[in-house]
Amino acid sequence: MIHGNLVLVEEPEVQIVTTDEMKKHMRMEYDSEDALITSYIKSAQELLEIDLGRSLAEQTFELYFDSFPETIFLRRPPVIQIEEIKYFDINGDEQTLTTDEYQFDQYARRPYIVAAIDTTFPETQEGKINAVKVKYKAGYENAPNGIKQALKLIVSAWFENREETVTGITQQTLPKHVGLDSILAKYRMVHS
Repeated sequence: MIHGNLVLVEEPEVQIVTTDEMKKHMRMEYDSEDALITSYIKSAQELLEIDLGRSLAEQTFELYFDSFPETIFLRRPPVIQIEEIKYFDINGDEQTLTTDEYQFDQYARRPYIVAAIDTTFPETQEGKINAVKVKYKAGYENAPNGIKQALKLIVSAWFENREETVTGITQQTLPKHVGLDSILAKYRMVHS
């Protein structure tokens, strides 16, 4: 399986949990820590996206290949739409695939693109690096509650324990939240 080079070209504009939602979860009534909480939310969202292999809020990616693979697996689902598929043909001219030249399964656990029935993808310029570019939008319109809850647990732990280790009579690493892995298991993409 060819994975291609994934580039984030438009970051998410929203957080899946707002600062006010987070403060309510933490039973916090003052505003002096809002900037810190907001930064924790953003970092926790990025951490969860990497851990789960998913896009938690709408963002845009470009996926590059040196030539067309038989199947183009799109990373960081859920995929909202394919914006464009461009490639350099055998003469080095940039071309765009039309939507009738490929099929897109956005509902597969790992969304993918294949050539239209009874066709193949076109050949690309030999030796051209990143000759194929697939641009697509991915992310939840509204992230699942389990993921939001996991984010709240992470941010709460970071807020309460601003260091990775706690020093007292003995030094210990902070424990993981009970159930966090279980909450996230059904959303985690299996990497092959």
